[in-house]
Amino acid sequence: MHAPIRVVALTLMAIAMGVSQASAEFSAAWWDAYDFLVQEVCVGSDGGVIVGASPLDPSPQCPQRRKIGVNERLPYQRRDWPGLGDQPARRDGYQQTASVPIETALGLAVAQSWDFGDDVRAFGRFDADDGGQIAIFSERSVAFGLTEDGGAGLQFFIGPGCGVLDGWIIVDSSFAGAPAGETTARITRRRDACPQRLGYAYTRWEVRPVSYRTRAQGEAGTATLDTLVSEHFGGRDARSAEHLERFYFTKALGSTRWERWENLAARSGREAREQARTLARSGRCDAGVGSPGLDWVMVDCREWTQIVAPADPAGDPPGFWTDRLRQDSRTRSLFPQ
Repeated sequence: MHAPIRVVALTLMAIAMGVSQASAEFSAAWWDAYDFLVQEVCVGSDGGVIVGASPLDPSPQCPQRRKIGVNERLPYQRRDWPGLGDQPARRDGYQQTASVPIETALGLAVAQSWDFGDDVRAFGRFDADDGGQIAIFSERSVAFGLTEDGGAGLQFFIGPGCGVLDGWIIVDSSFAGAPAGETTARITRRRDACPQRLGYAYTRWEVRPVSYRTRAQGEAGTATLDTLVSEHFGGRDARSAEHLERFYFTKALGSTRWERWENLAARSGREAREQARTLARSGRCDAGVGSPGLDWVMVDCREWTQIVAPADPAGDPPGFWTDRLRQDSRTRSLFPQ
């Protein structure tokens, strides 16, 4: 979702016209998907959330787990891994994220935020390159409806109904009965291209165990977590697509890892090869679940499995990014008024 594409400057109300109000209805499939998309918190015997504890902690620190609630404060933060050249100055990583439920005008959705912190940008404050993405549930699919990042700013993913449903698909409604599946999504980021000129995005997903390196309570380790791996190809099929984005979702942490891959067989590979070498030298990410094919190289990745304490002893507010969207004229109508 990070390629520089022209921002579609229109309100979400205009995008959502004609969208069925049944889009918010949850099925068994959606509770299964929701379980992977939303992170967990640790609770004590009294039912209270334990600030500073995370689902990666052993049972003495995390006796019980449940999903974080709407508007509930974050009892821990998750950060990515720094490159080898940035240690120890950036030991705690460059970017933190959270995967939390939100109430929208289309029903319950899931927001994942991206928050950079460095010498200029501060964690917990919206700065240049910060943003996130929102997963929206429809009758047909769970799909990202919009995103914001430093490359292209605010973007909407327009599906075949010419609204923010069913565009950037994560899984479709078959997910409950068959945790592996595939579909070909129709999508555009240009409202005026719908429905005549929608692009194709071959999408496949599976649930599988994945091993992650971790740091929790200050201790380095590893954790193998059941993971929903969803791959979004930039084309009709895996062979001809020029690129893909791969998303890893876990029941413990929600959105846990992201990768960008380039297909050397489908485009000039010199720049992609150099990006892949730079990423490999950095040590920021391992191979994950591996290459999607012989001619593919991974050019970017983030893995948010470092646990750090919240800045606020009572837990950090969850609305770092969505509070901004509530005030933006292009996205204000996404939220209940």
